[in-house]
Amino acid sequence: MSKESQIIDMLWALKRAYEKHSPEPQRVNFTKVVKNADSRDKFIKQAAQSPIAEVSRLARQLERVDFSQVNLDSQAAAAFETQSASAGLSNSTPTSATPKQPPKIGLYVLGGGFAALIIGVTLFFFPMGSETIKGTLTGNVVLDGGTYKLQGIVYVSARSNLEIQPGTTIVGEPGSALIVSRDATIYAQGTPEEPIVFTSSQPEGQRKPGDWGGVVLLGNAPTNVANPTIEGVRDPRIITNFGGNDVFSNCGVLEYVRVEFAGYEAFANNELNGLTLGGCGKNTIIRHVQVHRSLDDGIEMFGGTADLKNILITGAGDDSLDWDMGWTGHVQFLIIQQHKDTGDNAFEGDNQQNNEDAKPRSAPSIYNATLISHIDSPEKHRAMVIRRGSGGQFHNMLITGFSNEAIDLRGDNVDRLIGSGELNFSNILLYKIGSAGLYFSQEEGADDDDQGFSEVDYFSDPERNTIYDASPGLPVLAFSETRPNFIPAANSIATEHARKPPQDEFWDEGANYLGAIRPGSAQSWTDGWTAFPPN
Repeated sequence: MSKESQIIDMLWALKRAYEKHSPEPQRVNFTKVVKNADSRDKFIKQAAQSPIAEVSRLARQLERVDFSQVNLDSQAAAAFETQSASAGLSNSTPTSATPKQPPKIGLYVLGGGFAALIIGVTLFFFPMGSETIKGTLTGNVVLDGGTYKLQGIVYVSARSNLEIQPGTTIVGEPGSALIVSRDATIYAQGTPEEPIVFTSSQPEGQRKPGDWGGVVLLGNAPTNVANPTIEGVRDPRIITNFGGNDVFSNCGVLEYVRVEFAGYEAFANNELNGLTLGGCGKNTIIRHVQVHRSLDDGIEMFGGTADLKNILITGAGDDSLDWDMGWTGHVQFLIIQQHKDTGDNAFEGDNQQNNEDAKPRSAPSIYNATLISHIDSPEKHRAMVIRRGSGGQFHNMLITGFSNEAIDLRGDNVDRLIGSGELNFSNILLYKIGSAGLYFSQEEGADDDDQGFSEVDYFSDPERNTIYDASPGLPVLAFSETRPNFIPAANSIATEHARKPPQDEFWDEGANYLGAIRPGSAQSWTDGWTAFPPN
């Protein structure tokens, strides 16, 4: 596809999104937008200010285009608009042209200023109902409500986009997964009333972790491993490379999305997780996402710079949030609930197994997290294991109930990372940790995994502002695995001792409390769109 045709593709996608989300019916003159630079600039600038994430995201992408270096053909644009309208594609809802079977993805061939110009923006709407989706998706594909079934590995190819409308349910058959390749995007923006749900195809009551593979997003943001591929996929026809030099690489949008009963072991030590992000960048939007009862990790970050906000991970079979390969994203408002009979660490953070000082160094910044487990769990739960050269900033955390210990720092360079500030903890509340009554395990002789570094001494330093043995005021239901309530009491000590989040457009600077939810709140950001089915 030529550069000109790609730009027309982007402009058409913005026109369609803008019209769909306008409070009053509006029609954008597409030919005029392509032909007239002033009209185009005005349209893009206006769209960039939209409160709708889809619209502003597309507009910001177009703001980075140097239109002086391309020659857009208005005749081709007019032909494209006419052809698309005749196929029912200029509307935001399916028409009689909607295919009744999974679409045979193709391209429109148009006349006009470009000889036999190929525009790869074919939009296919799957109708509402129960349709099977399999194989490779190309072009622009819309899942418009209802229920859809994933069969096998469903792969969104490069320069393609998968749009999932609010209220859509996607059920994964055994062995299935959704992989959005590098240079492709997913736009899945649900609402609190109509979340988008990825779940098992098995009947309710028979669902279990690992029924299907989960969701994988791949991008071009930096990693500290050369040309990595995502683990857990053995089909050589599926391209799973990720990583690059674009810190703003856009994998798409997941908002008000649940992922349930996912993750499976493809072969020894190679698993898919509930949600996997490989090399996704800053323009990726991941917020209001729940991962529930994944067989392996809840969310795993392989490098990249993607940020996470308003994240809930419940009942992960291994670690809840896992990272390595140089992930440097931000996280705010994170709740992790480890279930009593399964799981490992709430956080497991690595830089790189073969080179602890590989660059970029893993160094997420995490504020306002609530980490909950059961002190009497038969599993050896830890709140955090930070190892293999990972840095990070960890502040304003509420941690309670882990059966083994609170935080275990491992590796040969812990002292150096602490000393340089690359690894930093402060303003953390620790309550009822360790079945033996110890917040940190004793490490001597063969058990010394950090060259003699003492977690006890570090977290007892007044500069850390660690709070021990003070109840956070969580309700009993905070530990419920089927109907939890994570809101601390209004008089909770979590309202004290907080560190102000950084000044940046990502952070909510008003979160002057420990944990993920303001104590005494009448409502929680988890209300309405989350669910906690046992099976």
